Amino acid sequence: MIAASDLTGKLSVPGGDGAEQDDGGQAAALTKPERTLRVGRTSYVKGGPVGAALPEGKSWFKQSPGWTCGMTAMYGDFVNAAEPSTLKALLARSARKGTTYTGSMSVKDLRRVSAWTRDTLWWQLAAGVKVHWTLVVSPSGLPRTLTTKLASAKVGMSATGMKTTYSGWGARVSIKAPPRSAVTTKLDPEKGGLRLPPAPKR
Repeated sequence: MIAASDLTGKLSVPGGDGAEQDDGGQAAALTKPERTLRVGRTSYVKGGPVGAALPEGKSWFKQSPGWTCGMTAMYGDFVNAAEPSTLKALLARSARKGTTYTGSMSVKDLRRVSAWTRDTLWWQLAAGVKVHWTLVVSPSGLPRTLTTKLASAKVGMSATGMKTTYSGWGARVSIKAPPRSAVTTKLDPEKGGLRLPPAPKR
């Protein structure tokens, strides 16, 4: 299990930031950087659509249990080779060539073995969708890059690719929850009709 994480996501919208179609600030907020701190299974989200709906004087939204990412999670990589259980599953289902491993498995099976995936995928993918990957490791076996692709002609899902780079193995890292005075568990109903996904299962 990953003890803590600090992720920042930002959507890039072709043709502009969508401000001309804004609804209570939410459309423009989609293109703002969104940072998620996660300590244990408690998440703190700042910026993005959630940030636009925070009450005055608060800069972080708390959810416990919470997701690894905020609203931009569905556009990020839900496969994390830094998680031991995920890495074990990837290697067991791969063909190896030197330090490169390639393979695939159903998202359903990935959910079964990976707590990270279960706590990232807050939206549902159709049954039968597979994730394909290419994992490159260092000579000592530590992940360096992970390229994943989702595709399913059966459900009409075109290929969607993601790439994650891993570095700084062994470095000391400190991830702390934000100050309590800056945190809230409530969103301002007057600041748009944002509907958050339900919390992950305990």
